[in-house]
Amino acid sequence: MAFIASLSPAVSPFRPAHPRRSRCLPFRPVCLPVRRVAPLLCVAPPPPLSVRPAALSAILAAVPAAVPPSNRLLIVLSTIVGVCVLIGSVLYKIPQIVRVLRRRSAAGISVLMYILETVGTTFSAVYCARRHIPFSTYGESVFIMVQNALILMLIVFFERLPRVPAVCSALVYVLCLLCLYSSLVPMRIITVLQVCSIPILNLARVPQILLNLRSKSTGELAPITLGLQLLGNVARIFTTIAQVRDPLMLTAIAVATCFNTTLFAQWFKYSRVLPTRVNPIPNPSKP
Repeated sequence: MAFIASLSPAVSPFRPAHPRRSRCLPFRPVCLPVRRVAPLLCVAPPPPLSVRPAALSAILAAVPAAVPPSNRLLIVLSTIVGVCVLIGSVLYKIPQIVRVLRRRSAAGISVLMYILETVGTTFSAVYCARRHIPFSTYGESVFIMVQNALILMLIVFFERLPRVPAVCSALVYVLCLLCLYSSLVPMRIITVLQVCSIPILNLARVPQILLNLRSKSTGELAPITLGLQLLGNVARIFTTIAQVRDPLMLTAIAVATCFNTTLFAQWFKYSRVLPTRVNPIPNPSKP
């Protein structure tokens, strides 16, 4: 039995009705048996299409192809966590700012803690930026620097601290930040500053912890900010292990997590005690 056609036009079942059209064919059909044509007709079905969200596809495309599949999933998960921490860092210290503005007081908040935290965070952010580390790994440091500057301004305003030294210190800080970010400072010095940021960030919590122990109160510290700070440290430990694996960054984040846990525990213990002003405003009505 022939499947397509035979060599003779009289036997072919696909012989056209009009002979003129058959003359236009450049070749004659070839007669093939069914048993030879059947395997050609058994084509495997196409593989199913994998439907992925656009964001997940972009993240997967950014992961190098040489990474094993198990590590690729870990990197994707850590990238998502890093982006969540980055988004949360924008509103990380907003509760503290709102609390100070609503109470019109910064009592119980250590100025030295915010100064040291700003300096240590600056060293860490400059180190990551100069090493071209992904922004999702250290991006919250930039937002923390801006929010700390705003909190320091509120402390200076509500606690009646000297304003001229505060303004001069802010100008010096901006100039130092520009010099560190530029190529004027070699990378060796930036690495040394990153090593110094570990004790600076840890010592930044010590004045606040000692102030809480001395006054038996956490003052105007916002509990939401303390909780978000602790959760952010835990998430940063995961993202650093999964993506960067830098021992300096991992040590700094791990030790900072211990101090932030201490502050959060102090809030649970002293939250019912009323705060006292660090620099009380004199009342003109009293002699």
